[in-house]
Amino acid sequence: MSDAITTSLPGIPDQATRLLNGQEIALGAVPYVGLLIAIFGMALLSALLWPDRQRRAADRLRQAPVASFLLGALMWSLPAIALVALSLLVPYDRPRGQGLLALWVFFTGSAGYAACGRALGERMLPDRGAVAQTMLGTMALVLPLFSLLGLPVLLIAAPLGWGAWVSAGKKPPAA
Repeated sequence: MSDAITTSLPGIPDQATRLLNGQEIALGAVPYVGLLIAIFGMALLSALLWPDRQRRAADRLRQAPVASFLLGALMWSLPAIALVALSLLVPYDRPRGQGLLALWVFFTGSAGYAACGRALGERMLPDRGAVAQTMLGTMALVLPLFSLLGLPVLLIAAPLGWGAWVSAGKKPPAA
Protein backbone atom coordinates (compact mmCIF):
# COMPACT_ATOMS: atom_id res chain seq x y z
CA MET A 1 0.00 0.00 0.00
CA SER A 2 2.80 2.43 0.86
CA ASP A 3 4.54 1.64 -2.44
CA ALA A 4 1.41 2.65 -4.32
CA ILE A 5 1.38 6.02 -2.56
CA THR A 6 5.05 6.86 -3.10
CA THR A 7 5.32 5.75 -6.72
CA SER A 8 3.68 7.68 -9.51
CA LEU A 9 2.85 7.01 -13.10
CA PRO A 10 5.49 7.86 -15.71
CA GLY A 11 5.13 11.42 -17.01
CA ILE A 12 2.95 12.52 -14.08
CA PRO A 13 4.83 14.18 -11.19
CA ASP A 14 3.95 12.88 -7.80
CA GLN A 15 2.06 14.96 -5.28
CA ALA A 16 5.09 15.65 -3.08
CA THR A 17 7.10 17.08 -5.98
CA ARG A 18 4.22 19.33 -6.99
CA LEU A 19 3.81 20.46 -3.40
CA LEU A 20 7.50 21.31 -3.10
CA ASN A 21 7.47 23.20 -6.42
CA GLY A 22 4.42 25.18 -5.34
CA GLN A 23 6.03 25.93 -2.00
CA GLU A 24 9.19 27.23 -3.71
CA ILE A 25 7.14 29.49 -5.97
CA ALA A 26 5.09 30.83 -3.05
CA LEU A 27 8.13 31.49 -0.86
CA GLY A 28 9.93 33.13 -3.77
CA ALA A 29 7.06 35.60 -4.15
CA VAL A 30 7.12 36.70 -0.49
CA PRO A 31 9.92 39.29 -0.84
CA TYR A 32 8.35 40.67 -4.02
CA VAL A 33 4.94 41.05 -2.37
CA GLY A 34 6.64 42.63 0.64
CA LEU A 35 8.35 45.15 -1.63
CA LEU A 36 5.03 46.05 -3.28
CA ILE A 37 3.39 46.51 0.12
CA ALA A 38 6.32 48.69 1.21
CA ILE A 39 6.02 50.85 -1.93
CA PHE A 40 2.30 51.23 -1.32
CA GLY A 41 2.85 52.09 2.35
CA MET A 42 5.56 54.66 1.61
CA ALA A 43 3.33 56.27 -1.01
CA LEU A 44 0.52 56.60 1.54
CA LEU A 45 2.95 57.89 4.16
CA SER A 46 4.15 60.60 1.81
CA ALA A 47 0.51 61.50 1.13
CA LEU A 48 -0.03 61.93 4.85
CA LEU A 49 3.21 63.79 5.57
CA TRP A 50 3.28 66.15 2.58
CA PRO A 51 -0.29 66.61 1.27
CA ASP A 52 0.31 70.09 -0.19
CA ARG A 53 3.47 69.02 -1.97
CA GLN A 54 1.69 66.00 -3.36
CA ARG A 55 -1.24 68.12 -4.60
CA ARG A 56 1.20 70.50 -6.34
CA ALA A 57 3.02 67.50 -7.83
CA ALA A 58 -0.25 66.14 -9.21
CA ASP A 59 -0.98 69.58 -10.69
CA ARG A 60 2.51 69.72 -12.18
CA LEU A 61 2.03 66.25 -13.58
CA ARG A 62 -1.07 67.40 -15.46
CA GLN A 63 0.62 70.60 -16.68
CA ALA A 64 3.98 69.24 -17.88
CA PRO A 65 4.17 65.43 -17.99
CA VAL A 66 7.06 65.23 -20.46
CA ALA A 67 9.25 67.67 -18.52
CA SER A 68 8.39 65.83 -15.30
CA PHE A 69 9.36 62.48 -16.80
CA LEU A 70 12.63 63.79 -18.21
CA LEU A 71 13.59 65.40 -14.90
CA GLY A 72 12.65 62.28 -12.96
CA ALA A 73 14.53 59.96 -15.32
CA LEU A 74 17.59 62.20 -15.12
CA MET A 75 17.46 62.27 -11.33
CA TRP A 76 17.06 58.48 -11.24
CA SER A 77 19.92 57.79 -13.63
CA LEU A 78 22.54 60.19 -12.26
CA PRO A 79 23.14 58.29 -9.00
CA ALA A 80 23.35 55.01 -10.92
CA ILE A 81 25.86 56.46 -13.38
CA ALA A 82 27.90 57.93 -10.54
CA LEU A 83 27.91 54.59 -8.71
CA VAL A 84 29.07 52.72 -11.82
CA ALA A 85 31.80 55.30 -12.46
CA LEU A 86 32.91 55.15 -8.84
CA SER A 87 33.03 51.37 -8.86
CA LEU A 88 35.15 51.42 -12.03
CA LEU A 89 37.55 54.08 -10.77
CA VAL A 90 38.03 52.93 -7.19
CA PRO A 91 39.15 49.31 -6.95
CA TYR A 92 37.35 47.41 -4.19
CA ASP A 93 37.17 43.72 -3.53
CA ARG A 94 33.44 44.05 -2.97
CA PRO A 95 31.14 46.50 -4.71
CA ARG A 96 29.80 49.21 -2.45
CA GLY A 97 26.94 51.61 -2.74
CA GLN A 98 24.27 49.30 -4.12
CA GLY A 99 22.36 49.56 -0.85
CA LEU A 100 22.32 53.34 -1.01
CA LEU A 101 21.26 53.24 -4.64
CA ALA A 102 18.49 50.78 -3.79
CA LEU A 103 17.26 53.05 -1.00
CA TRP A 104 17.39 56.06 -3.34
CA VAL A 105 15.34 54.23 -5.98
CA PHE A 106 12.90 52.92 -3.36
CA PHE A 107 12.17 56.25 -1.67
CA THR A 108 12.10 58.34 -4.83
CA GLY A 109 10.04 55.69 -6.58
CA SER A 110 7.56 55.65 -3.71
CA ALA A 111 7.26 59.45 -3.80
CA GLY A 112 6.81 59.25 -7.57
CA TYR A 113 4.15 56.59 -7.17
CA ALA A 114 2.40 58.80 -4.61
CA ALA A 115 2.29 61.75 -7.03
CA CYS A 116 1.10 59.62 -9.94
CA GLY A 117 -1.37 57.82 -7.68
CA ARG A 118 -2.80 61.12 -6.47
CA ALA A 119 -3.20 62.40 -10.04
CA LEU A 120 -4.85 59.14 -11.08
CA GLY A 121 -7.02 59.05 -7.96
CA GLU A 122 -8.24 62.61 -8.54
CA ARG A 123 -9.64 61.44 -11.87
CA MET A 124 -11.25 58.31 -10.39
CA LEU A 125 -12.58 59.85 -7.15
CA PRO A 126 -12.91 63.61 -7.66
CA ASP A 127 -15.18 64.10 -4.64
CA ARG A 128 -13.05 62.22 -2.08
CA GLY A 129 -10.14 63.25 0.11
CA ALA A 130 -6.46 63.23 -0.75
CA VAL A 131 -5.65 60.00 1.12
CA ALA A 132 -8.48 58.08 -0.54
CA GLN A 133 -7.44 59.40 -3.94
CA THR A 134 -3.81 58.47 -3.33
CA MET A 135 -4.76 55.05 -2.00
CA LEU A 136 -6.91 54.14 -4.99
CA GLY A 137 -4.54 55.61 -7.57
CA THR A 138 -1.48 53.96 -6.03
CA MET A 139 -3.34 50.65 -5.84
CA ALA A 140 -4.07 50.99 -9.55
CA LEU A 141 -0.34 51.51 -10.15
CA VAL A 142 0.92 48.78 -7.81
CA LEU A 143 -1.43 45.99 -8.93
CA PRO A 144 -0.01 45.76 -12.48
CA LEU A 145 3.39 45.03 -10.91
CA PHE A 146 2.11 41.47 -10.38
CA SER A 147 1.85 40.96 -14.14
CA LEU A 148 4.08 41.35 -17.18
CA LEU A 149 2.98 44.99 -17.45
CA GLY A 150 4.68 45.71 -14.15
CA LEU A 151 8.12 46.73 -15.33
CA PRO A 152 6.95 49.34 -17.88
CA VAL A 153 4.51 50.75 -15.32
CA LEU A 154 7.32 50.98 -12.77
CA LEU A 155 9.81 52.49 -15.20
CA ILE A 156 7.34 55.15 -16.39
CA ALA A 157 5.26 56.04 -13.32
CA ALA A 158 8.03 56.34 -10.74
CA PRO A 159 10.30 58.78 -12.65
CA LEU A 160 7.25 60.64 -13.97
CA GLY A 161 5.92 61.23 -10.47
CA TRP A 162 9.36 61.92 -8.99
CA GLY A 163 10.05 64.60 -11.59
CA ALA A 164 6.68 66.20 -10.85
CA TRP A 165 7.39 65.94 -7.10
CA VAL A 166 10.74 67.69 -7.45
CA SER A 167 9.58 70.34 -9.90
CA ALA A 168 6.44 71.16 -7.91
CA GLY A 169 8.54 73.44 -5.74
CA LYS A 170 7.38 75.47 -2.84
CA LYS A 171 4.08 77.21 -2.54
CA PRO A 172 4.19 80.74 -3.93
CA PRO A 173 3.92 83.42 -1.22
CA ALA A 174 0.48 84.86 -0.65
CA ALA A 175 0.08 88.35 -2.04
